Amino acid sequence: MQDKYTISLPVFDNCLSSTGLRKVQFDSAIEEKQALETFARYFKNEMHYDFVQYEASAHKDSCIGYLFTESAMDMCLDHHTEMPTRCIGGCLFSKIDDTWVLCWIWLHPYLRNTGVLSNSWQQMCSEFGNFAIEGPISLSMKSFLDKRETDHPLVKISFG
Repeated sequence: MQDKYTISLPVFDNCLSSTGLRKVQFDSAIEEKQALETFARYFKNEMHYDFVQYEASAHKDSCIGYLFTESAMDMCLDHHTEMPTRCIGGCLFSKIDDTWVLCWIWLHPYLRNTGVLSNSWQQMCSEFGNFAIEGPISLSMKSFLDKRETDHPLVKISFG
């Protein structure tokens, strides 16, 4: 049994991305979707939400997730033909009506404020344009957005 204070980061035996960002779509491998679900669960626990905002078995066509990755040099063994990948966080975009919405984002606490999100932000902005951001947002995310003087609208999605 894993206690609620333990963070276990998924590791893949192959290289998922050379850019630090792996797109997870409807047709992605179930293992990648399960890694994304792991981060959705960490997000739920940290933000004290009542439910998980993403489940691997229910990935919709209207959702695109990202795994934040890094090389797992400490996991590289003689039999590996490429560098293993450690997933260090994830996020999910969902298309609601005609607008892409950033629903949640979670990064390992030790890797926050280290440039991981900053390095990927432009790629996400290029892909989704002026996407909305689902609130409420954490103080860290507010600070991140304030530094970029972003005009992404904040929305509150109601489930009911």
